[in-house]
Amino acid sequence: MKYRKYDPMVKKLIIESRNRKLFPEMNIPRTTINYWLNHSKELVTTDKISTYEVALKNIDKELYKEKARSFIMKECMKHTFKNSEFYDYKSKKTRKFIIDLIEDYKEILAIKEIIDCLGISNSTYYRWRSEILGCTYNDNKKCSVSRPSQLTMEEQRKLIQFANSKQFKKFSTVSLMYYCKRKNLLNCSLESWYKYLRLYGIDRKNKKFKKITYRNGLRAKSVDEYWHIDITEIKYGTNNKAYLQLVVDNYSRMIVGWKLSLNKRMELTYKTLIKSFKLSPNFSGKIISDKGTENTGEVPVKLLLGRGIRQLIAKKDIRYSNSMVEAVFRQLKQKFLIKAVESYQVLYRLLYKFVHQYNTVIPHTMLLGATPSETYKGEFDRDIFIKEFKANKSEVFNARKLSFKQCQKCYKKHWAKC
Repeated sequence: MKYRKYDPMVKKLIIESRNRKLFPEMNIPRTTINYWLNHSKELVTTDKISTYEVALKNIDKELYKEKARSFIMKECMKHTFKNSEFYDYKSKKTRKFIIDLIEDYKEILAIKEIIDCLGISNSTYYRWRSEILGCTYNDNKKCSVSRPSQLTMEEQRKLIQFANSKQFKKFSTVSLMYYCKRKNLLNCSLESWYKYLRLYGIDRKNKKFKKITYRNGLRAKSVDEYWHIDITEIKYGTNNKAYLQLVVDNYSRMIVGWKLSLNKRMELTYKTLIKSFKLSPNFSGKIISDKGTENTGEVPVKLLLGRGIRQLIAKKDIRYSNSMVEAVFRQLKQKFLIKAVESYQVLYRLLYKFVHQYNTVIPHTMLLGATPSETYKGEFDRDIFIKEFKANKSEVFNARKLSFKQCQKCYKKHWAKC
């Protein structure tokens, strides 16, 4: 076995510091270090600064200089590329230039050191590399799958298709997520929906309306405990007006009854309540309304007294507002009444479609995936829904793992050819 000579400076630093792990990259045998420490004649007996401390100070100075050089390089790059097309990080030429630069120097420096010097994040580098190099397995230049727990490219395509579809344009993002879960179309969390909508630049918000956050109001403990009734004005044709009145159940959020009329009178409230009582003839709860004459008039009051039903005026008899039915009106105007309505008949058909979809098709956010009709009739069991979702979740996760492995094989083949 050949004897290996070490730098005397290394030996001196280890002896003075008494640290056996001072130079791990040199792989000095432990027996050699012990021999140096036990048989060395070099003892520190003076109060002068040791060679070890001097070396540490020199290393700190060099480190400070390297940081300064890195900062100067970043600033030079910014000012150099400011007037060129490479300064725009969104351009494809910039990304290709940076990826080629990293590929050229990754044999000399670590990738982390290069991207820190260039001022980009780790995730940004890998995303740009996948866009430039492509992914032959997915037949798509953009591959944003970096972990097996993430959505596959096929699932991402489905999510984009559902988000941009005209059929689901009237669904909110939360309702669409619950709908896809229940129909077993796409099993992923709400955070994943928001993540990929943001990643692909899809905006599903209606910018014509400002977002309103309602405070926690009156909450019923059972069906038919509280009903909310209110009226709204809808324009159609050329300066024509119609009036829509709704009765909404507090617990299930279901539209129990509705009526469209050209006049805002007490008879409209009377007919709407009669229509609602057909669905629930044994209703004996309380009705919340505002102080409008169409609600507090003689005709509707007699109808309620004859059935032993108590009417409460919002913000007068109770401290709560009538915001639950107002939220339904807001959804109607934001999602369904986007275009101008030509005639009264078209408006009636549109409202009929809205009531049907609101009650039976679109999952309600506050009902955690159930539709208002299912909650009103007691047909939705959330525990069964969670069990089915968990059972499907394991199968979906295994499929994502398999897809991720195939994609990784594709990358390995690609790098082997390069």
